[in-house]
Amino acid sequence: MAKLIITGINGFIGSHLANYLLSHTEDEIIGVDCHDTHNPLYIKDTNRLKYFNLESFYNHLELFEQIDCVFHVGAISSTTEKNWDKINLYNIYLSRQLIDFAYKNEVPFIFTSSASLYGHLLQSNLSCTHQFFSQYTYSKSVIEQYIQKLNTSSDFRVCVLRLFNVYGKNEQHKGQQASPYFKFIQQVKTTGVIKLFEDSGDYLRDFISVEDVVEIMYHAYLKEAHGTFNIGTGVTRSFESIANKIAEVYQGEIKTIKMPEELKPHYQIYTKAENTTLLKAIGEYRFRNILNDIEDSKVTQRTQRV
Repeated sequence: MAKLIITGINGFIGSHLANYLLSHTEDEIIGVDCHDTHNPLYIKDTNRLKYFNLESFYNHLELFEQIDCVFHVGAISSTTEKNWDKINLYNIYLSRQLIDFAYKNEVPFIFTSSASLYGHLLQSNLSCTHQFFSQYTYSKSVIEQYIQKLNTSSDFRVCVLRLFNVYGKNEQHKGQQASPYFKFIQQVKTTGVIKLFEDSGDYLRDFISVEDVVEIMYHAYLKEAHGTFNIGTGVTRSFESIANKIAEVYQGEIKTIKMPEELKPHYQIYTKAENTTLLKAIGEYRFRNILNDIEDSKVTQRTQRV
């Protein structure tokens, strides 16, 4: 039985990862987040999950022994966050502390970075120059560079995962930062109307299910993958196509609105993962289709009512 650390366990991806590991393994999970307890709405209650708030975890980091892997998911993930002190603390300072712990103790380290590093580039070349459209993106770049420096001087096993546009359940707390999949479904269920930005047919994204993300994270751990990888399907879809499918399935309407000015500077026009390196590391993988997931979300809703 392995002992695994998950930071950001109360969040979107962290909670899914915890549930996946609790369902598919017998491993002990050490969950870390900024709240006093784990979120029972998102995470299964089990005696194999030991929860620590940030302060108690980082203040006693040296006491954690025989850790088999660290999944560092926790971060301030809002691309519109303007409080640099907050981002610097959570995304950089605490990340460095945890990386140093893993490096010192030779613990495999899996870090969730972001495809926002590609900015408006039309290719997701892993060696590209990072683009900075937000303080969040800059913080991810800082940590990737910190990891790279350690890797050049040791055999420290680190897996950097640049996540593309992740969608799924458990996004309630994300507000305006939630995926179009989640926001559009919530809008049509509550008002019957989907609010879609103008020219959304021109904005193409590589949408990847959170269920695929956490499964790939586990495969990366089992396969002892190391290096930097794009985590996306390699398929693009427009925001408009997502809205149209949800309107069709939920029998809703679409209303076009203007994009807020504060979003325009860091709103990516195109994302598509070059995932050849990933598939070489973890083997063949069949990604979920967001259009099928939209249909399934309606079926799940009907089943819950019954």
